[in-house]
Amino acid sequence: MTDNDTANWAPLEAVIPADDRYLWMWMGRATSDDGTVIEQYKHSLTRGYLNLSADGRAWLIRGTADGCTPFCGEQHEHRPDSPPTVEVVAMATAREWAWI
Repeated sequence: MTDNDTANWAPLEAVIPADDRYLWMWMGRATSDDGTVIEQYKHSLTRGYLNLSADGRAWLIRGTADGCTPFCGEQHEHRPDSPPTVEVVAMATAREWAWI
């Protein structure tokens, strides 16, 4: 069981240098289709999200509003009622989406 009100900083601490962690806010958590708990962190300057699980994986969570960001690179239609997509991505990709 996880407490949805208590920040878990361990995944962020594993990938962000100590001197840069003050720039991050814990925003909450999500759960993937396979049950993995994903911690959501937001950078205070770029406003980008870094989504990390305790096992060291990076996740991309895209809602309909995020589908056509400069990093999308795909031509497709996004419907407002579409569920968000949740996928494991390389850490470099996750950092790019967080604009860090």
